[in-house]
Amino acid sequence: IVGLAAAGADPHIWLDPLKAAEMAATMAGALSSVDPANAALYRTNAERLGARLVLLEAEIRRILAPVSGVPYLVFHDAYSQFQQRFGLAARGAVALHAERPPGARRISALRRSIVEMKIACVFTEPQFTPALAKTLIEGTAARLGVLDPLGVDLKPGPGHYPVLMRGLAESLLSCLGANG
Repeated sequence: IVGLAAAGADPHIWLDPLKAAEMAATMAGALSSVDPANAALYRTNAERLGARLVLLEAEIRRILAPVSGVPYLVFHDAYSQFQQRFGLAARGAVALHAERPPGARRISALRRSIVEMKIACVFTEPQFTPALAKTLIEGTAARLGVLDPLGVDLKPGPGHYPVLMRGLAESLLSCLGANG
């Protein structure tokens, strides 16, 4: 199925905890250059965050290990960073463009692929209506799941990112793990 972002083309890099740690280190460097008096604080904070993100990555890897080979579809192509980091078996995206629904020909191809590839789950997102995904899985063994890469319903704050990432992992495990 066409639609998975090529490595480097997916702008959703925050969905990879180790790349998030790299971003924090880069930001600390940039802040240090414009505010040298606080450079040690920026560096220390980035190092602490990096260590926590390494632990988070290992935790998510453990959560997802039982379902790493289970095939699924995502609603739009936002997860290649996450999927690559955790070795998941995504088989494509329903919509090639998040703002434009697929046409009849693509819907027909997706329904065939869901059956032929034994897709366990089709994931939608809170900001999109699940009607299309429900239509796609109708009459198949696939289930409907929800992934929230933005934390739409999460309270902003220092704990937001780990909660967001654990939520993605738990949603995947819940739907894909139901495969038995």
